[in-house]
Amino acid sequence: MKKRVAQPRTKEQRREYCARPAPPRPKPVSRAEYEKWPAEQQATFDEQRRRCHANPPFIKH
Repeated sequence: MKKRVAQPRTKEQRREYCARPAPPRPKPVSRAEYEKWPAEQQATFDEQRRRCHANPPFIKH
């Protein structure tokens, strides 16, 4: 998609939006391991999780 929009407005934008790859999932870690990480590493991990959960892949019928 050339310009990113909140909601696709045309059929072409909708097709491109639905065909986009899912964001990569971060490696699962235990709560104890997460709490040992420095704040910067936790922030990076949290951002990866946010992106993954905010942009789920579309299921094609």
